[in-house]
Amino acid sequence: MTQARTKEMQTITPVDLATLAMDASATNGMVTQMFTSKTMGVSLDLPRMVTTLNQQVKDLQEGDSSQTESILFSQAVTLNAIFLEMARRAALNMNEHIHATEAYMRMALRAQNQVRLTLETINTIKNPPVVIAKQANITSGPQQVNNVLAPQTLGEQIQLSKEQHELHQNA
Repeated sequence: MTQARTKEMQTITPVDLATLAMDASATNGMVTQMFTSKTMGVSLDLPRMVTTLNQQVKDLQEGDSSQTESILFSQAVTLNAIFLEMARRAALNMNEHIHATEAYMRMALRAQNQVRLTLETINTIKNPPVVIAKQANITSGPQQVNNVLAPQTLGEQIQLSKEQHELHQNA
C-alpha cells in the first residue's frame, strides 16, 4: 500500500465507515466491483460506480424504469442462453449418461422458468395490474361502514341487529 493510500485510510472515521457500510449504492458498488474485476480483468472505479448507481436510483425514484427494464431483459436473454446450453447438454447425454441428462435438464428447466418469471416481471412493470375494489364507499354525506363478518346463526343475527339499533339510537 502506498503512503498516500495509508494516510487517506487513516483519515476515515468510524462514523464514515458506518455511513459507508449502510449506503446501498456504496455497498452494492463494492460487491459489483469484486465480481466484475474477475470477469473484466480490471478493477472498476468505485466512486464512479457509486455515482452512476445513485443516478440510476434517482431516475427510478422519479418514475424512469427504463434501466430496470433493460437489466431484466438482458438477464432474460442471458438466462435463455443458459437454458439452451443446458438443454443441448442434456440431449447430448440422453442415451449414455441418464443422470447427467437429468441434471442438465433440471438446470435447463430452472433457467427456462427464470426467463418466464423475468419476462413476467417486465410485463408487470410496464402494465401494472388493475385493482378492482370489492367495496366502494361513495357518499355525499356521513356514512357508517360496518366491516364485520356475517353472523352465522339466527341468534347472532338478532344480537347484531340489537347492537346496530343501539348504535343508531346513541348517534
